[in-house]
Parts: sequence; C-alpha cells; structure tokens
Amino acid sequence: MSSIPIRIGVLRLIDCSPPIVAREYGFFADAGLEADIAVEPSWANIADKLAYGILDAAVILGPLAIAMGLGLRGRRTALALVAMLSREGNAVVLRHGAERWLEEARFAAVHAYSNHDLLLRRYLAEAGIDLARTKIGGRPPAEMVASLAAGEIDGFCAGAPWGALAVRTGFGTVVADSATLAPGHPETYGPPRLQVVFSMN
Repeated sequence: MSSIPIRIGVLRLIDCSPPIVAREYGFFADAGLEADIAVEPSWANIADKLAYGILDAAVILGPLAIAMGLGLRGRRTALALVAMLSREGNAVVLRHGAERWLEEARFAAVHAYSNHDLLLRRYLAEAGIDLARTKIGGRPPAEMVASLAAGEIDGFCAGAPWGALAVRTGFGTVVADSATLAPGHPETYGPPRLQVVFSMN
C-alpha cells in the first residue's frame, strides 16, 4: 500500500514542533501518510499556501484560521482545526527603556489576526495607552529580535523562542506573558485544508 503525500507548513517556533516530532517518530507513516514539512517565513505565507492548496495542512493561529474561514484575510478558505498544539507561550517584549515612552513606541505582532496582537493590545491598554493612537505593525516571528536590535520597533509580542532570545541577546526584556494576560488561552492548531466553503446560513 502506498503512502498518501501530505505537505505541512510550520514556522520556526516551539509551537510547531509536534508535526516535526510526529514525522521523525513515524506517526505519520503509521497512519499511511508521507509527511513533507515546509518551513515557512511567516503566518501570511502559511495562510496563502493553505488557501491556494500548496499546503495540505499547517500549524496555524486560531484567530487567523477563523479570519480565513470568514474571508477576512485573503481567499475564503474553510479549515478544520483538528488539534490544539499549544496554550499560552507568548511574551510581550520591550526594548530597554521603552516603558518610559510607550505612547510613542512602535510595536509589532506576528499577524493582525493573532493572539499576539490581542495580547499586545491588552498589555498596552492595561498600561493606560490609547490604542486608537498606537500603531501595531506585523512582522514574522523570526524577524522580531533583529527588528528590535535595529531600532525598527520598540516592542513586540511573539511566541517562543523569540522573547527568550531578545532577553538572552540583551536587546529586550519580557514585561508580560500570555499566562498572565490571558491564562490558558489556546495558541496554535493543526488544521487540514478542506475543499469546501463555510455556509454562513
């Protein structure tokens, strides 16, 4: 019996390790699947490749999957979220001294449709920052620390290991984490793409 090929998209995040581990330990092969893991640079790439059938499955953010299903982000694509892969695990990181000028600071989250964006907004609101005057841009998780080091942003919210790397390299400090801001929140899921569109009836 031949294996069914399946292409799975992941990012360079600890959240994305389950499919890699499953492939290495033969769990996909045991299920009759030949898994090809595609490391993508951003959540936007994951979303686009799922929408156009280049990926069969991916680790994805819950809010992004919902936005795709509703057609709020690119091509409307129905996704079945088959497994929650992680909870919490995000960090809000500020460049040293940025807490003194939060009103003027530049921030980034990993995607507009992400828990990271929501957590960053909660942190800023609790710090008394007017969110209507705050700009939060989007950047791939793997670019956050370099952007902080280059002074392109003053703070970000991303999943592991990027907060820890900012601290270890001395470019930033963790000022809040998702366990504190939203205890127990779901983070990433593993959805296969479906060839159907949500019915909004």
